[in-house]
Amino acid sequence: MSETTILAIIGGIVAGAGWIWILITAFRESKSQGLLCIMPFYAVYYAINRWSDTRTPIVISLVGVGFALLIVGIVFSLMPVKAVITKFMEAGAAGDVEAAYACWSPWSATKKGEIDEFIESNCDVFIGYKRLTIHQRIGGKSFDGITTCSVGGDIIYTGAGDPRLSFHAQLHKDNYGRWKIVNIRIGNIKLGTTPYWYYGPPETYYSG
Repeated sequence: MSETTILAIIGGIVAGAGWIWILITAFRESKSQGLLCIMPFYAVYYAINRWSDTRTPIVISLVGVGFALLIVGIVFSLMPVKAVITKFMEAGAAGDVEAAYACWSPWSATKKGEIDEFIESNCDVFIGYKRLTIHQRIGGKSFDGITTCSVGGDIIYTGAGDPRLSFHAQLHKDNYGRWKIVNIRIGNIKLGTTPYWYYGPPETYYSG
């Protein structure tokens, strides 16, 4: 289970705890109010109309819901980034240089021949590719009109115990809003260089 899934579940538990608190308050008032509050919409109505008794559980529920939505938003924002790195890894495992190069930034100094050589020379980092997870995202700022981000995580391979290698990749959005890889490091092996326009003020948060 990924870190983001765990955090989203925690947010849901906190929100649920607030709702249960409201439910208990309603049952203490009367059985009929308690039964009605099983329905979420009525529970909201009840909580607002008994603000003096329910303000604490309302705040707890809102914090839990807000936290869960934040985590879900981060996950959805990372899906296109994860997709292009996944496509690159799958292309490398298949030895498909054309598909691998299509994931690459046309603005980077990396040439098609370099990607071909990288895949051929480092086939071990592609063979047995299963999936990847993203644990960290850095940046996401626009610098000189270019939207960039850096991500880190694990490449997971088939085999006993799900063997894995850490990875770190820098990407940017092209003119069509598609994420493209600028450089990537898998384990201790790196492909690509960081262009001068890439750097911007870093902001770090965890995701999955």
